[in-house]
Amino acid sequence: MRWQGRRKSTNVSDQRGRGGAGLPGGLMGGMLTKGGLGVVVVIVLIGLLMGKNPLALLQEISTGTESVGLEQGTSYTPTPEEEQLAEFTAVVLADTEDVWKTLLDGYREPTLVLFSGSVRSACGQAS
Repeated sequence: MRWQGRRKSTNVSDQRGRGGAGLPGGLMGGMLTKGGLGVVVVIVLIGLLMGKNPLALLQEISTGTESVGLEQGTSYTPTPEEEQLAEFTAVVLADTEDVWKTLLDGYREPTLVLFSGSVRSACGQAS
């Protein structure tokens, strides 16, 4: 397959080298099952003091939607082979987007996440 020089999808989120270990099972579930109601109250108070909607803050913590940065003291540099695979993946994704757009009205393009180690996904932890 000739893929180099072809269109690459822009719907690729590169999370390689980021710390994404997070809290498996969702923080809220763990707090409530372990009697952590006091922790929830503290989070609500902090949200109020910060001028944030406490419910939105709890949801961010529960679902892991807060931004995840690079772990302190770590630096990630992909190898040339990894970069080539990432480019290939973006080309294949672009091809699938083009095909599905022609076959399905209202097709919504997905976002493909490249990661190393583990990352938070819509379904929980992925590795």
